[in-house]
Amino acid sequence: MLPKAPGADCAHCPGKDRPFVPPEPSPRNRLAVVGEGPGANEVRERRPFVGASGRMMMKGLATIGVKRLDVHWTNAVLCDVRHKDLPTARKCCAKRLQAELATAAPPVVMPVGALGARSALLWPKSTPIMKWRGSVSRVNYGVGCSVREPGPDTGSSSQRAREGLQGGSTPPGAAAAWVLPTVHPAFVMRSPQWGRALEIDVERVGRVMRFGFVEPENENGRRTIIARDDASLREGLRALEAARFIGFDVETVGLGPTSTALVCFGLSDGTTTVVIPWARRDGSVLWWPKPQRVAAMVSTLWRSRVVVTHNGPAFDHIVAQRYGLEIAQWDDTLLAAHAIAPELPKNLAHVVTMGIDVPPWKMLEDRGASVERLWHYNARDALYMMLRFAQLRPELGIQEAA
Repeated sequence: MLPKAPGADCAHCPGKDRPFVPPEPSPRNRLAVVGEGPGANEVRERRPFVGASGRMMMKGLATIGVKRLDVHWTNAVLCDVRHKDLPTARKCCAKRLQAELATAAPPVVMPVGALGARSALLWPKSTPIMKWRGSVSRVNYGVGCSVREPGPDTGSSSQRAREGLQGGSTPPGAAAAWVLPTVHPAFVMRSPQWGRALEIDVERVGRVMRFGFVEPENENGRRTIIARDDASLREGLRALEAARFIGFDVETVGLGPTSTALVCFGLSDGTTTVVIPWARRDGSVLWWPKPQRVAAMVSTLWRSRVVVTHNGPAFDHIVAQRYGLEIAQWDDTLLAAHAIAPELPKNLAHVVTMGIDVPPWKMLEDRGASVERLWHYNARDALYMMLRFAQLRPELGIQEAA
């Protein structure tokens, strides 16, 4: 049989005999919204996003100055298939969506829901939408996902991505877009506590539409120091001396805070981030000939400062104590987030993306790839946590002055 849309594998799709709702292209094409599949209203009118979810989306997009005619509306699955058949239908429609977005070439794509996100991100594995929502990825349609994984060359990736948005580095035959997944409006209608997350994600779409995206570590004069030797260690600790709050995040191997081996830890004041290697990748060979001296230097820095962690009392504090790192005063972003929004998740990625524009660094990290990759992942954890803590402080009534 002929495909209902170019690139679709309709012959093997469970929806091949079901009603079809075509995409709705935009004459302005400022944004593409990718849903999961058509509902009853969409089937009746043969237009995507004309039901309750569409009305909620339009209300949100209006807040960033986007009208319906600005948007290319489409779905991961174009036919009205049964819910249990959606994953299979998505596979049959995935190449169609990729070709469609490559042809339409919107600069920004906002998938809503897990199926839309998986197809729009060209991600091969099934992943909950909560793992992706709030992040900013770079995708070259017609080529594949070009999100840069955390690593030593991260600094140049944002510039290449921004050039791609402007048409300077997009491979031939591909259309580059920023992809910002969020929760489905239908989910928000069932779980209203997620309404604020959807609002924040739409606001993020507006910023990326206006300004593009650069990873936080490459903005505003921020720098990362990998303290591989005495000179860089002293440089990094000196750079943090003026801070009242210092973020602290550990990377370990093994399970459980009382049995893991410390590999490295990150310190950040939101401007300078310092990663201090502690051992080689498996934790068995120490990096420093006198690690107790390094621990004493860090403990001295911390003596009159507030050490900020994420779920630190349950993990980071315990690891720190085992390795001679003495925390005198502390605060915690997980506890802060719980005080402000106890009904929402407390993992670091969620807490960060409720206020900071970041890449999907948690999704892309391969902890076993190399110790260098782990250092840069650790740096992002520490920096992003501190940037979010700076936003949470006023809500908690924490003043900057001691």
